[in-house]
Amino acid sequence: MNRNSIVCPSCYNIGLIKKGFDRKNRQRWKCKVCFKKTISPIADEDELELLTANVRLAKQKQSAQDLNRIERKAFREHVRVENAVIAYNEKLIKLFDKHTLNVSSGTYNVNDGEVLKNSIQLQ
Repeated sequence: MNRNSIVCPSCYNIGLIKKGFDRKNRQRWKCKVCFKKTISPIADEDELELLTANVRLAKQKQSAQDLNRIERKAFREHVRVENAVIAYNEKLIKLFDKHTLNVSSGTYNVNDGEVLKNSIQLQ
């Protein structure tokens, strides 16, 4: 293995440094960027391309999952508001059924000179 061509399997940094041996007498490598240690760095360019493509696809998948989660959340919020409006409407209907409406036309003076026209009053 050429030290300059081996790649960290965690962060894909090129150029690991030797860091002793493990219990089975295998060479250990340490990444200069993420400081993780490994006994199996990526040494083949084809393997690096394959892993890079897999990471790219995993990121695309995660992005799609995030978009779906956001869309589902927005839909749930819309349904919550709609359910609240329906419940409010049902309570208003019960209130109107319980009380009769007195529709009168004319003008009324309210606080500070405000004028109301054609008001509806519950009795």
